[in-house]
Amino acid sequence: MPQVQFLRASVGEWIGGRSVVPDPASARAFAGAINDDTTELLDGTSVTPMFGIVPIYGPLFEAVDSVTPEHLRGTIVHGAHEILFHEPIVAGVPISARARVTGLHGSRAGTVVSVQIIVTTTEGHLSSEQWATAIVRGATTTADLGERTTIGKVNAAANDSDAGFNRVVSSVLPDQTHLYAAASGDNNAVHVDDEAARQAGFAGVILHGLCTLGIVAGSVTRASGVGDQRSLRRVSARFAGPAYPGVDLVTDIRATHPTDCYNFETRDAGGRKVLSSGLIEIR
Repeated sequence: MPQVQFLRASVGEWIGGRSVVPDPASARAFAGAINDDTTELLDGTSVTPMFGIVPIYGPLFEAVDSVTPEHLRGTIVHGAHEILFHEPIVAGVPISARARVTGLHGSRAGTVVSVQIIVTTTEGHLSSEQWATAIVRGATTTADLGERTTIGKVNAAANDSDAGFNRVVSSVLPDQTHLYAAASGDNNAVHVDDEAARQAGFAGVILHGLCTLGIVAGSVTRASGVGDQRSLRRVSARFAGPAYPGVDLVTDIRATHPTDCYNFETRDAGGRKVLSSGLIEIR
């Protein structure tokens, strides 16, 4: 694997993004794109906290690109993501995001770029804190710079009793990627163009990682009996493999200590791992 000089000078620099308004139409479209059929979310009177993903795409991609040599930007994949929710998102109140690279580290898969993301209202109220990793495949670096992510490494203690275990199946629509692309604004070609996806090494278009996480988060909250995604305090997972349109997701959930936390792992209907080291905390 070749060693590459990454652009270290950009580490730590904040990059801002556009504001988005969770009006009833966009809130309804996003809830539908992650298969949340809660009445208040589908009629646009309430907003799923997962909508806080929508403004991050620009700043997240720009932050990763700012440290990655241009010829390698087409090799980047989303490695992991964590969201800590603070204030609820209110319909009609704009939110915006900013992001910065916090670390660069070599790994067996390539170079791991760690990113911190802050989502706030236009009045400055904190909506969510998010952390992500991007993996620049096939290129390593001697840099050992900044923070290493802990996403997927700090899970609650599992409850090993049978009563703490549950399995849920989440349906994935044939046009899921197009619904999510329209609702989120992430039109990366591997999610909407079969030929581009095949050139990237996939069998066809793949689900957005955060779409997969949104679908599964809804399934876990419903299975826990606490309601819908508005109960979420934290959600995180590693993206272990691609999910495909029309292929259902099977999630194994295990209750933990404390009991408001759930560890989970998701595979597709063929048994291939999609999400690993999953953690959900409920308010």
